[in-house]
Amino acid sequence: GVRFPPQAMAAAGLNVGELIQRLAIAGFCFQMYQQISYMILSRVTPVTHSVGNCMKRVTVIVVTLIYFKNPVSPLNIAGTALALFGVFLYSRAKQNEKGAKKEKAAAAAVAVPTSSGASGAYTDEFRRITGLSNIE
Repeated sequence: GVRFPPQAMAAAGLNVGELIQRLAIAGFCFQMYQQISYMILSRVTPVTHSVGNCMKRVTVIVVTLIYFKNPVSPLNIAGTALALFGVFLYSRAKQNEKGAKKEKAAAAAVAVPTSSGASGAYTDEFRRITGLSNIE
C-alpha cells in the first residue's frame, strides 16, 4: 500500500498536526451524524428516513452550488427538481394516509360492536371490567 510518513507529508508542505486535528474533527462530526441518523430512524419509518436523506443530499448540493458558484448543467437541474418533486409527492401521500387513518378511527369509534350482540356503544368486557352492568 501507499504510505504517508510524517516526514514525507512535511516535505510536501503539509502541516501534520493540523492534518491530524482536521481528521479528528471530521471523524467526530461523522460519528455524530451517524448517531443522529439512527435516532431519527428509530422515530420514523425507513421510507421517511430515506426521503429525508434524499432531501439532505439535495440541500447539500444546492448550498454548495450557491457557495462555490459552480456552473450547473440542465441535467443537474432536472435531477434536483425530480428529487424535490419526489419528496413533495411523498409528503402529500403521507398526509393523505394520516387523514384516512383519522377518518377510519373516527368511524370505528362511533360504532363499537358488542360481543353479545347487545345494542349500545359498550362491550360486555367493558361492562365486566368497570362493573357498570346497567349502561347501554
